[in-house]
Amino acid sequence: MKRAKLRGMKRNAAVVLGSIHSEEDVLPLASTLNDSEPLVRRHAAWALGRVGSPEALKALRVAEASESGASVLDEIRSTLSVDKATANQAPPPEPMLSPTPPPSVPGPSPKAQTREATSERLITVVREVQQP
Repeated sequence: MKRAKLRGMKRNAAVVLGSIHSEEDVLPLASTLNDSEPLVRRHAAWALGRVGSPEALKALRVAEASESGASVLDEIRSTLSVDKATANQAPPPEPMLSPTPPPSVPGPSPKAQTREATSERLITVVREVQQP
């Protein structure tokens, strides 16, 4: 079995951080945009896009100006274009409340009523037996 090399481990770490969506991870991901491996930089860009905070997007815009790797630039530009597209969209409408009341909750089933009556009868019999 082959072991992951350092670049593979960094890539995997970026994927995990992107999946968590935590703003706490923006700084380490932004610094990873300066890694020597395009694979690592591309996944760091993806992860920053998943975080989506203003700081994460700012880091991507700064990296876009100096990035030379085609695949990394594609990821950065794709993420930034999605952000621009969603920024211009109106928020989804609030769901309408139903004017009709919710259906009433039915009472216990006939079987449950029978079990309850049987339990009450057993309790009564046990009490009668226990009396001196």
